[in-house]
Amino acid sequence: MIKIIGILGASLVLGAAVAATIVMGLLPLPFGPAAEARAAAEKAKPPVTVMYPLKEQVVNLSDKAATKYLKAAVTLEFIDSKLKDPPQGAAVTQQQTDFAADMTPYAAIIQDAIVSTLSSKTSADLLKTDGKDQLKNDLITNVNHALHDDEKVVNVYFTSFIIQ
Repeated sequence: MIKIIGILGASLVLGAAVAATIVMGLLPLPFGPAAEARAAAEKAKPPVTVMYPLKEQVVNLSDKAATKYLKAAVTLEFIDSKLKDPPQGAAVTQQQTDFAADMTPYAAIIQDAIVSTLSSKTSADLLKTDGKDQLKNDLITNVNHALHDDEKVVNVYFTSFIIQ
């Protein structure tokens, strides 16, 4: 009889402890509206991205009338599927270093897609109002296609852009 009372008492204490941690928010509920709201918030969280700067490119443009060159520095923004939360402070530099090391086997593929895309344009294409935006979209499409969508480019940034 004492054994049964001891087990019941321990069960009550354990149940009270679990209830207290749930009420205080230390232990999330695995079901119900709170769990659904938490899952929806997790889904709505934007993916973590990482910047991947490339070497400056100089390419011949496809102008027929005269020889034109494009000198551009491009930075690609990839989704970093290894992280759930964006890094802060010095961890950002470490994230970029680690990602660059992971991308080393793909460097030639990326460079080829960039050079091919840049050199396929004419100066008139690039000087239009939406010319650079169209080029960014083409770069995203072509680099993702070249990588067989293994890594996902979500944006392109030009840090320098000179047509001569």
